[in-house]
Amino acid sequence: MPEILLFSGPIRSGKTTALRHFFSGKTKVYGLLSPDVAGQRVFYDLHSQQPFPFEATAAIPAAEVLEIGRFRFYRNAFLQAQHVLLSALSARPDWLVIDEVGKLEVLHGQGLEPAVGQLIGAYRNGPGTGRLLLVIREELLQAAVEKYGLEDAGLLTAAGLAAR
Repeated sequence: MPEILLFSGPIRSGKTTALRHFFSGKTKVYGLLSPDVAGQRVFYDLHSQQPFPFEATAAIPAAEVLEIGRFRFYRNAFLQAQHVLLSALSARPDWLVIDEVGKLEVLHGQGLEPAVGQLIGAYRNGPGTGRLLLVIREELLQAAVEKYGLEDAGLLTAAGLAAR
């Protein structure tokens, strides 16, 4: 039976680092982590173990970026990230990780959307197995639960992750 879990905590509380340690050495783990590498945010594909940048510089034309607040992100990186996430479904992973479902997705329907909504639907209604783990900042948790209908999802803390 598929399971949807929410992993939440404050900004810069070590969520991505905790996930990196938890999934180290595990197989059948797919999805994305969003660590900082040399001061730049990247998507890290858990299956291929390859990073690709998504934080855009000021020199990139506005048509090629998504902006939220002071942050600029490559549109094409989000398209690539959506492809990574959606193609993982056919592999029937033990874990499919989305780090993170943030303001772009929850408040603006951009970024990793529509893939996030499609994956939640697939795990909720599909015949698959495994766990879908959504990383959501603490201040967005309630809004995400309401937007995606995740009232029945399990809530996982760093301590709970370590205990698994």
